[in-house]
Amino acid sequence: MAVELDGKGGPLSEADSEVADHEEAVGSAEASLEALAEEMSDVISGCPDEEREALHDYAVSLVRDALPVAADRSFETPTAGAADGSRSGRGGSGAQALGYGILLMPVGFFLFWIFPFIGVMLFVSGALMAAWGLLASLLARVKPQAVEAADIDEVG
Repeated sequence: MAVELDGKGGPLSEADSEVADHEEAVGSAEASLEALAEEMSDVISGCPDEEREALHDYAVSLVRDALPVAADRSFETPTAGAADGSRSGRGGSGAQALGYGILLMPVGFFLFWIFPFIGVMLFVSGALMAAWGLLASLLARVKPQAVEAADIDEVG
């Protein structure tokens, strides 16, 4: 049985070993990707000059279509309670509407004295957004509690 040693001559801990394995896997993945990129470059370079740009665009589109990009993923993140499945990280839109509504109301009030129509519209829009945000936030809190109560009834 071979024991891996760290730089100081001592044995590697299990966590250090896992980190080393992960770094090795990432390094081999990077090397494979570089080899694939070099191969694609060689294929595109071997084609006539008129077709290189179109082939390059085609290769880029193939890679984009085949791989999900982090920006395309949902921005919903689980909350601390989501680990046990009790809450879902949703409900941020109500808080955003409430915040924007509260900010629009004083802006509308001050603009009322300069541009009355615009000021009234901003104030009313802010009030409606604040009301919607408050309602959405309250409903988001009530709904998970009702779901938890239903889960408890099913278990018991």
